Amino acid sequence: MKKVLFLLLYMSIVFMVSGCQAGSEKESDSKVITDENNTAKQNSNDYYAKGDGFNIIYDYDVVTALCNDICEEFARAVKSSDKADFESYVINENLQKYLQYRVDNHIFDYTEDSSHKFMITEVDFNDEYVLVSGITGVSYGEESYSLEGINHFLIKNENGRLYIADWYWDAKDSLDVTMRGEFSVENNLTYWDEPGKYEELLK
Repeated sequence: MKKVLFLLLYMSIVFMVSGCQAGSEKESDSKVITDENNTAKQNSNDYYAKGDGFNIIYDYDVVTALCNDICEEFARAVKSSDKADFESYVINENLQKYLQYRVDNHIFDYTEDSSHKFMITEVDFNDEYVLVSGITGVSYGEESYSLEGINHFLIKNENGRLYIADWYWDAKDSLDVTMRGEFSVENNLTYWDEPGKYEELLK
């Protein structure tokens, strides 16, 4: 009887140990997958769509956040006469350089107590891009404010990551108007992918 009980106890222990090891291996495998996903998508400040295309229901909030956030970074850099960090919003290095040039040569002065708002007026979802347009407003206190023209953002999706393919500022005397001509989706969607269009601009 004792031998039988001992055998049953031994088998129970072996079963539990084996089960724990299997469970640990599954948890470990799952953790590796999760870590790989986190490394790919969550260890940065990048912006991600629901899939590889565009869905107005799922992606509207992240698309508009992308535009709002780059406006905030732009205003911060102008205020402090600092180098802006556009890497989370823009992947084309030449566009990053051009936007920094716009920061350094912005035609409006900002003060430390000024506040900024990007007021969206249009969001147009398409298969290959999203067009977001809006007006930038700046307040210098309760009674003083100015509107700085219309901003057009063209957003693309690369393997789920959203990025700004072009940012065109349509305002009188802005660098875009004076140096790049009129805005159009056809021209600006691939503008920074075609060096022939902007080589003179970067000189």
